[in-house]
Amino acid sequence: MTAAEVRQAAEAEADPPPQPQALLGHLTAYSNIIAPTTLVTSLLFYFGYLATRARFEYFGVYLDLVNLSTADLLLYGSEVVYVPIVLVALIALATAGLGLGTQWLVSDPRRDALSRWTALAIVMISFILFVRAVVGIVVPHVSANEVQGTTALSLTIGVLLLRHAGTLWGKLRERRSDPGWAPSGSGLAIARWSSIALAVCGVFWAANSFAASYGAGLGQVDAERLGGRPQVFLQTAEPLADPPPGVSHTALPAGGKFKHRYTGLRLLVESGGHLFLVPAPWQRGVSRTVVLANSGDVRLQLK
Repeated sequence: MTAAEVRQAAEAEADPPPQPQALLGHLTAYSNIIAPTTLVTSLLFYFGYLATRARFEYFGVYLDLVNLSTADLLLYGSEVVYVPIVLVALIALATAGLGLGTQWLVSDPRRDALSRWTALAIVMISFILFVRAVVGIVVPHVSANEVQGTTALSLTIGVLLLRHAGTLWGKLRERRSDPGWAPSGSGLAIARWSSIALAVCGVFWAANSFAASYGAGLGQVDAERLGGRPQVFLQTAEPLADPPPGVSHTALPAGGKFKHRYTGLRLLVESGGHLFLVPAPWQRGVSRTVVLANSGDVRLQLK
């Protein structure tokens, strides 16, 4: 064996190649970090978009015109993401409580009568909720004028209750000497996955509704607090075509570049090279938002 071969063999022994299992372990660890991060970022962006759209629509501004960056939407989403997280956590706690209650009922045969009446009551409640959800889905007028999330939560809670009633009935059936009719395994699998899909859709739908409602509430809060924001003194080279009510106009001395001055405005947001100015106080349905290009033809002074 030559000296080069001896050196290569020694290096191979000192630094063995990574084994497939070790590589798989590293990839699994990285995926456990990346996947939740991607999920949280996606939720922040999505719910931030829904809430921010409703927030600016309160001032009659379409979010597409504002042209916010992804970072801005993520920041706005950080204010809203707590609502769906709390909603999912509450539903998960309620589901766990139902599961524990089912285990307690079936743990003692002396409670079989109570278990049967409980299963019947749960089926009745879930049927009422499911009918309410179907009405809200089929009749758009109902879901458009209801309390936020009523149809979605009726669907989710109704499906979860029906699922637990089926579990309770199955436990009681196993204890009977003559269990009677039983659904097929494929039927149970279809029912199980369908109920999970409906519950997830209901939770996501409810989270959408709450995010939009929360954003509209933030818009109302912004309107109420406009008076506390710095006042904008707007100077322009050309006059505004139709200043909104509450905005005062003063003609500046001739000879300068800026010939018009407007007061009574507040800065709502600056994005995409445009200024979005609103009068204070804001009257929804009466006031209007002024949109100007942030160029050399306008000048802002804050007080």
